[in-house]
Amino acid sequence: MLENNLGLDAWKAKFESYITAAQDNLAYVGAAFGALIILAGGLYWYSYSAQQKEQAATTILADCISQYEQAEQGKAQWADVVTMAHAGYEKFSSTKVAPYILAVEVDALLAQDKKQEALDKLDLMVSKIGSSSPLYDLYKLKQVLIKLDIPEMKERALAELQHLANARNSDFVDAAQYYLGLYYQNAGQQEKAVEIWKPLVAINDSVSDTMARSPWATLAQAKMNGLA
Repeated sequence: MLENNLGLDAWKAKFESYITAAQDNLAYVGAAFGALIILAGGLYWYSYSAQQKEQAATTILADCISQYEQAEQGKAQWADVVTMAHAGYEKFSSTKVAPYILAVEVDALLAQDKKQEALDKLDLMVSKIGSSSPLYDLYKLKQVLIKLDIPEMKERALAELQHLANARNSDFVDAAQYYLGLYYQNAGQQEKAVEIWKPLVAINDSVSDTMARSPWATLAQAKMNGLA
């Protein structure tokens, strides 16, 4: 099994800014005069209601994350996390926050080794966030990593992982390259793994600011050091 740690830790820091940006787009509509006032009033109320619903969905998401953390500590059952996230998604499925409620359900299912169920939910999530989301490639990568652990999907998943590792316009290409190398290392193809990791590690070598360095390149370097 690959080290699939593209779970809550990878997106907790990002979902708040995404939600804030999403809520900023829920514009209040007004009109200057005449018959447009009636229409504008309706649109204003719809926008206000939508924003209120987004805020309620955000609260549910926070509750789901809290329950997830409780389960990690053995203080709650994973099944309860799934139930809470499923109910939250069903109630707020029309919101922009809804896909990230699904993300909690996905990780809770994975914690129970329910890979196919998790993949089904993740497929739904990815379809909801769309390719314009800054997190789209991250969750596409997560899809691939789950598929690699399902024997009948492994061959196709490897081709998808190679595609993601070559997607130079992706914010998560370094993560894909790390996992591609890790796949070959786990398969006993050490030279292939090093071949994939070397260009990734070289990126960090060319960056003087340590804060700007890729954590995936750092992981790759550690793996390569272990092979030496």
